[in-house]
Amino acid sequence: VSSSSSSPTFTTSPSYTVSGTVSDLSGIKSVTVNGEEATLDGTNWSYSLALAANTTTTVTVIATDNVGTTSTVTRYVH
Repeated sequence: VSSSSSSPTFTTSPSYTVSGTVSDLSGIKSVTVNGEEATLDGTNWSYSLALAANTTTTVTVIATDNVGTTSTVTRYVH
């Protein structure tokens, strides 16, 4: 799983789209964001989050390859 930054993201919008790329020699079975299925198109994935005002949202991305191995990345949106 790769993403553009490990630093917190700041926004005043009520929603935020997280996205990135994922790859594995066996292929990618799925990508989830906070337990929900992300849109996966080849090696690119995306997911739109609803955000609560004046709070920090933890974003946990889990990629699962075709043999069941997982990779997890956690980021924060303020």
